Amino acid sequence: MDKKGKSMNNRKNINTLFMKYILGEATEDERTELNARADKEELDRILDSSDLAERYRIYDSIEMPDVASVYEKLYGKKRKNFILSSLRKVAAVALIIAIGAGAYWYSLQPVVTAPVVSEDVTPFIAMQKQTDPESTEKSKFFEATRTPVTEDVIAPYQLDPATAEEMLRAENISTTYNKEYWLTLDDGTIVHLASGSRIIYPEHFAKPTLWNPNPIREVLLDGDAYFMVAHDNKRTFVVHTLHGDVIDYGTEFFISTKKESTTVALISGSVGVKPHGFSETRLKPGQESVMDNDNILLSNVDMEGYKAWNTGKFAFSDMPLENVMGVMSKWYGTKIEYASESIRSVCISGYFDRYREFSDAIDAIVAATGLSVEKTDNNTYIFSKTNK
Repeated sequence: MDKKGKSMNNRKNINTLFMKYILGEATEDERTELNARADKEELDRILDSSDLAERYRIYDSIEMPDVASVYEKLYGKKRKNFILSSLRKVAAVALIIAIGAGAYWYSLQPVVTAPVVSEDVTPFIAMQKQTDPESTEKSKFFEATRTPVTEDVIAPYQLDPATAEEMLRAENISTTYNKEYWLTLDDGTIVHLASGSRIIYPEHFAKPTLWNPNPIREVLLDGDAYFMVAHDNKRTFVVHTLHGDVIDYGTEFFISTKKESTTVALISGSVGVKPHGFSETRLKPGQESVMDNDNILLSNVDMEGYKAWNTGKFAFSDMPLENVMGVMSKWYGTKIEYASESIRSVCISGYFDRYREFSDAIDAIVAATGLSVEKTDNNTYIFSKTNK
């Protein structure tokens, strides 16, 4: 059979599948075949409404012959039953069903809008893939490890059985200290995974089908990550954490998960935060939520620190030294000690490029605070007041 013949048979077959589904006569195998074969190109052809309308207009204009008179002249008697006059009605009904089936199927196809990536962020995404000498110094920070997903990894999350089973077949990416990773998910969502973090996600998100028109895009997070989510009018994006779910509505946000709580900061768009056992709470841009196993707290915060982090900087605004060093020590893998309790509360403001050496950060802090720092043999830094 030539290509033209095969194409015609394929079209006939898929139209038949549409009809059988609408009439409720399709078997499970036929429904699966319909979902697999009805790609956008084929649907566009079926739904070429101008072509369909023109063909029906031409058909409707054809004068049906007076078959009864012709039959009587030929055979000398009248024929009782004639079905030709009803064929036009049957064709019209079939045409309407075909258009309706195709339109319904076409309506299931998701409309995905890629996230807007600022010019400040683009170089860092590209840097992860570069190997030229100028980028090598910074690109060494972008590394991750892939390992199989096991039941003990997903056990702490309160997942339904179907999601848990899907996650066992998913990708599992983790970073160590002093490393981070940029990844683009199947739908175009961009994730900036922080150091010491893990994300579990399917290689391909489920697509809408006739019997599941609104599947959920689901990922698991342990640690910190910045999300720039692709908006999808059919498929909600959900991040599962140990303390609850973050439900995205086309958004840019940061999540930080710890053993005792999960923090969500909304940079733009809209998200819902749903602790386990509680109803969903919507956040507005500029709001931060902290949820644990018992409740959720909302507050308005400056988002510049989160934006700065996404572009390779540490940003601190009148922050106690203890908090500043808590962030930096996690990144650089160092230990921090204080010669006195009062030193912990010394406040610091400013920006620092986290891809530079830790010694550069220490020098900047010493210059800003007047404190002194001693480094021990076990990679511990001790802050103390300068003797005058």
